Amino acid sequence: MKNKILIIFGLVVTLFCNYSCSREVDDVFDQSASDRTEQALTDYRKVLCESSNGWIVEYFANTTEAGCLFLMKFDTNGSVKIAGKNQWIGNKYTEAVSAFEMIADNGPVLSFNTYNEVLHIFSTPEDVPGTAGDQTGHGHEGDYEFVVMSADANGVILHGKKRKIEVIMRPLPADYEWEGYFKKVDEVQNQLFSDKLSYLYLSAGGEKYVVNGAIDHEISLYPFGGDAITQTSHAIFLLSERGIRFCTPYGGENDAFAVQNFKIAEDGSLVCTDEGQDARIYAEELPTLFTLKEMIWRLDASNMGGAIATAYQAASDACKTKYKYPIAYSQFSCTKDVYSLSFKVGSRTGLAYFKPEIVDGKVKFIFDGTSDANATKFISDVPALQTFIDCFNGLTFTLTSESAINPSTILLSNSNSANDNVSVIAQ
Repeated sequence: MKNKILIIFGLVVTLFCNYSCSREVDDVFDQSASDRTEQALTDYRKVLCESSNGWIVEYFANTTEAGCLFLMKFDTNGSVKIAGKNQWIGNKYTEAVSAFEMIADNGPVLSFNTYNEVLHIFSTPEDVPGTAGDQTGHGHEGDYEFVVMSADANGVILHGKKRKIEVIMRPLPADYEWEGYFKKVDEVQNQLFSDKLSYLYLSAGGEKYVVNGAIDHEISLYPFGGDAITQTSHAIFLLSERGIRFCTPYGGENDAFAVQNFKIAEDGSLVCTDEGQDARIYAEELPTLFTLKEMIWRLDASNMGGAIATAYQAASDACKTKYKYPIAYSQFSCTKDVYSLSFKVGSRTGLAYFKPEIVDGKVKFIFDGTSDANATKFISDVPALQTFIDCFNGLTFTLTSESAINPSTILLSNSNSANDNVSVIAQ
């Protein structure tokens, strides 16, 4: 009898627990899975269509090519206007209208289900123009269908259905005209990168890396002081109006850090915005950059001040009187390991040799009085050229630039007389 009572009591407890669990499940999932999916599709579609000026879309086709930007405007009638400007469409601003659909496929999926010449060039299985090898049947291997990870008025996160690469969508501010947005991105490109500068640096996690190729958004990196051949790694990024974003976090040789997103700082450098990451991308210190043997710095005759401007103009006028030609240009450079201040007059160029020294973060110019045959003749015929050289000889100059990442223009200012200055531009 005792055992029967225990059995009956156990059955009652089990039934009660099952009933309670059933009620709890019903309270949490008051809709079926299919109903929930349909609701998500409706909600996400609404989010996409309600951005008044469309979306900025940060897209990587794969993990070996630089990313690119699209602008997209979704309409409730099922159409989407997509705009882009990249090398694969001739670097010309291009718009195209096609269809989109929100579909259920192991979760909500945004599908661009009719051909769009701006987007689908990355997913069609055709040869990639301008690249070596045969990509027929592969192409860029980019996605045109994307799993929606999250979506609200502030932004949308997608994952490529095939590649699983994250795609970020941000609302395009109302004050941006579409083609004007891409012009702004071009301005940022010119602000950040120059093909005239040898390399940049990445500092992160207490480590320092040399960065090459940033202008193409496909960079190679190796540890500062390390071997550029055996220790080089690679990373790709896309550039937007805000800064840059790597396709995947970059961690260096030993994964000592993980950096991906960089914004433009007030000094022009790129500062990492990832949580817990202290990192930046910047250029060489100015005195070192100026004295690198591979650099050529042309004097900007329209941006000189004080005694330097006066002496240059006098020398140019005197050359015109003597040779019928003014100074075409003058520049600091290094030829066969010998630094010089050169002058081009007519068809001839003269070189006045000097030795630059870095002193307390400044550059001191020391001319020893030697020059090549052309410069010797120039100075003999036009003494005003020697006067111009003497504006630098034995003097120390402070170097400044408006950008910490792209100092392709540097202002040289006499440390004892700041009004005596000249801008030099990397060639």
